[in-house]
Amino acid sequence: MMKAVRFNHTNGLTFEQGEINLPEATDDQVLVKVEYVGLSFIDTKVANCPCEETPNRVFGVDAVGVVEKACKTGFPEPGTRVFWHGDIREQGTMSEFALVPSHALTVLPANVDGKLASAAIAPAMCALIALFKLQLNAGDTILIESAHHPVGQMAIQFAKQVGLGVAACSESKYKKLLEKLGADLVYTQSDFADPSRCPAASFWCSRGARRTRFNRYTYPTIDFTFDILWSSKLLSGITCY
Repeated sequence: MMKAVRFNHTNGLTFEQGEINLPEATDDQVLVKVEYVGLSFIDTKVANCPCEETPNRVFGVDAVGVVEKACKTGFPEPGTRVFWHGDIREQGTMSEFALVPSHALTVLPANVDGKLASAAIAPAMCALIALFKLQLNAGDTILIESAHHPVGQMAIQFAKQVGLGVAACSESKYKKLLEKLGADLVYTQSDFADPSRCPAASFWCSRGARRTRFNRYTYPTIDFTFDILWSSKLLSGITCY
């Protein structure tokens, strides 16, 4: 038996801690002792969608843990620290142990904090998948709205790794953080209110002829926009031509 946190919708959404049977592994599954569970917007959606297939489902999707028993292939080996994004159709990760397909596991570097890693899995996946779908090329420029959001912070770092120019929109209190993460320019509401404060002249992108314009002021060429929260308070005044 093992401890786990489950949820159900019998009388509205409720959570309870209890004991469940230790799962039996198949040939391609790895038994992992769970250390940390990262909660994200995905967990909110899962919890609010009653699932007839898995009543009393174990909560959680993302996790970090240590391999307790390897699968038939022997990889990863017992004792290896790993992280993964679970399948929302299966039991969750908020339990002492979890069964994970070997192909879904990634070895966690020794110098990475497990708590931070578990919390970063969902935002990192969202940012990486979105950038991949945009099919950007080195030298392109992306404007990231709500860049202080975890997904935005990840997107900045991934974008810089592949040679993109990054302009970020955020509240002024996050400006230094976003610059530290690699943003070439960070726009705040005050920058749009007073364009003379915006050091955009030295940041033109060579690809394409489009320019982003706010009122009569011209800003860097933007090839793509990545709106994290669909709030667009800053982007609402911008048009592309």
